[in-house]
Amino acid sequence: MEKDTYLFSWDNVPGNDSGRLLRYLMSDHDIGWAENAEIQKSDDCKTIRISKNENSAEIMINGKEEKATLTISDGRTHNLKVKRENNKLNMYKDTTIEFIDALKEVNIEIHFDTFLNALASKIQGGEGNRIEGLPEELEEEFNRFPIASK
Repeated sequence: MEKDTYLFSWDNVPGNDSGRLLRYLMSDHDIGWAENAEIQKSDDCKTIRISKNENSAEIMINGKEEKATLTISDGRTHNLKVKRENNKLNMYKDTTIEFIDALKEVNIEIHFDTFLNALASKIQGGEGNRIEGLPEELEEEFNRFPIASK
């Protein structure tokens, strides 16, 4: 299992770890506007807000301090892992979630390829309506194509 990647200390943002947070946003989430962005923490210390011009991102830590959610103004969301170490809340990439998301992406690509191959077979005169390896809901979409319903 991959070791968790340390991102920043919640207690040191804003402060000494602000640069680490901004670099994480820029490199991992392609948020170019984060360079020199303003960072503020809410009065209850449960939310960090990053903003620059009309762009913003927010990291909210849950009540049990087990996880945090990054919400970007473009609609993307990402989970972060929280660990209490040496009396500080440290933020880590949630590699489990990233791995699951990567698997979903691969699965989507595999189904798309299967779909296209089956469609090509139909166009070339293939028979039958079952498509091996394609989920039922995608088969239904496939069978809606006029060429697929001979």
